[in-house]
Amino acid sequence: MNPETEKLVVEIRKKHGDRIIIGGLDVCQKLSGVSLKLLSFERFLAEFPAWKKKVVLVQHCLVPGTRNDDELQTSEEIVELTKRIKDTYGSEVLDYSESKGTSVPLEKRIALYLCSDVLLFTALREGLNLFPLEYIFVRSDPYPPGVVLVSEFSASSSLLNGAIRINPFDVQSTASSLDQALRMESNEKAGRRARDLLYISSRPSSEWTYQVLADMWAMSDEASVTHMEETMALDGDLTHEMSMKGFTALRRDDVVGSYKGCKRRIILLDYGGTLLEKEGLGKYLKRDTISSVSGRRLSQKSENAIRALCADSLNTVFIISGLHPKGLVDALGHIQHLGLAANNGLAFSWPPEEEGNRVWEIFDYGVDWEELKLIAMPLLNKFTSHTNGSTIKIRDTGLAWSYYFADPEWGQMQAKQLTLELETALAAFDIKVQHVQGQIEVVPHRLHKGVVAKSILSRTIQKYGYPDFVLCMGDDVSDEHMYTSVYSFLVDVDAEAEPGNSTGPIDNLRLYMCTVGKKPTHATFYVDDATEVEELIVSLSNASISMIKEV
Repeated sequence: MNPETEKLVVEIRKKHGDRIIIGGLDVCQKLSGVSLKLLSFERFLAEFPAWKKKVVLVQHCLVPGTRNDDELQTSEEIVELTKRIKDTYGSEVLDYSESKGTSVPLEKRIALYLCSDVLLFTALREGLNLFPLEYIFVRSDPYPPGVVLVSEFSASSSLLNGAIRINPFDVQSTASSLDQALRMESNEKAGRRARDLLYISSRPSSEWTYQVLADMWAMSDEASVTHMEETMALDGDLTHEMSMKGFTALRRDDVVGSYKGCKRRIILLDYGGTLLEKEGLGKYLKRDTISSVSGRRLSQKSENAIRALCADSLNTVFIISGLHPKGLVDALGHIQHLGLAANNGLAFSWPPEEEGNRVWEIFDYGVDWEELKLIAMPLLNKFTSHTNGSTIKIRDTGLAWSYYFADPEWGQMQAKQLTLELETALAAFDIKVQHVQGQIEVVPHRLHKGVVAKSILSRTIQKYGYPDFVLCMGDDVSDEHMYTSVYSFLVDVDAEAEPGNSTGPIDNLRLYMCTVGKKPTHATFYVDDATEVEELIVSLSNASISMIKEV
């Protein structure tokens, strides 16, 4: 800290004593929302009177002289509100000042940042304001972290993942957010700072300039995005075929009855949303924005049921999930005799003969991933630099760009644009770009859960003969290929049967294609939610346990 800044810090602290400082630094114009900030502060003092003798709002406004009428009117409103607040709550609760010009000297800004435990911005419409970013950087170690409150109508709210996002027009909510910020524990403050500090520190002005110029160059290139009007859809070739005709609720007793009477059963289950209820998260909670499955475990009840189904020698049980192999093994790999398929069928593993010795097989779709990465990585790096909280996942047989930890609204906007640019750049490869669960994935065009479902059916038939019971359950679009592939495989098997036989190999098959949630689908049955799935597999496991005891 230089001597001038240190001197200013001492002056501010001496002026306000032991009061906690809420800082504000804005342009004196209506769109800066300073009047709404003062109204929110006034409501805060009224609703949370315990803070009246503990806090002070230090608000400084710049008068640039570019919009004289606006600035004069805004200044008059601010002065009037300032007087009203001081008359009601005392002169110590508010320190307002103005200065002519377009900037505040760096030493004064740093001094205000170091003294302010909370920095409050309530812009009604704003581009990128660097003051919140400066505050986070200045409050890095060894200084204690502070809390930033930013308007949802500013670019900063999309950029900063650790800031508290507020609506300036909602005075009551902003007052409550102030109370939240002042009561926040130091470890939470440090966590919020950590979300943004690395991103801010690694983006100097030269980097911003380079990215702006790169974007301008890309937009001027005729080979840039030419299909802005296209909308993004996952597996659009399926949606027009799906319907709700002949679609009935699954009757658990019927399934259990069929299960008991069959001698070779195949059970294919999705994980997140089927066995495990997806955790819906708030729009403004900046982590898994679509759903949260990774890292969570089945209930003990469900796990015991799966274990019992796998222990029945008449069953072949597979979990087919969008999770990566490691995540799937961490969650379910300890269950003996359970088959696993990861990455929506890209990799799959039959139950290991020896515990802990699981071998993964990878489908080869003939894509030159090294050549593809040379083209895709510059695009992914560009969008990562534009989106705080986004990450690139490099796999042996695919790429992914995740915005789980980015601002949800901004992340989705970026994801749509990235999808279009990747589709254009990678048009020569046999791949598809899909938008699922908060990330963009580049995967083989022919990859879907149906591929591994067919493989499981084929190998089971080769080893044990034709099944007489097949249960297939999932909850989203990625599971639709599983249903259609099972149908087509069984039709092909029946067509290849020897002529002259009065009964085909699947004539006595009990087939249950079931989706979770009532919606257009290729499945013929539905259950309402994951709770009903759990009830079903528990009933089936009880049937297996009962029959094993009788033998």
